Amino acid sequence: MNLTIYKALQDACEETGKTLLPGDAEKWRAYEALTPPERMEWRKREGHEEFCRLQRLSFHAFI
Repeated sequence: MNLTIYKALQDACEETGKTLLPGDAEKWRAYEALTPPERMEWRKREGHEEFCRLQRLSFHAFI
């Protein structure tokens, strides 16, 4: 195993976890329940940065 990659992934996971806010799990579940056109409207309303933050949290299994 490449320990450098493992360390980078661990650091990314820790940094992402610092962005967790109350209600993020519910917000992400509500987003996932939307249809594709509704998701686009959500992204326009909430912003791309918020979508990316929640997506990263989901990827790292914080929510």
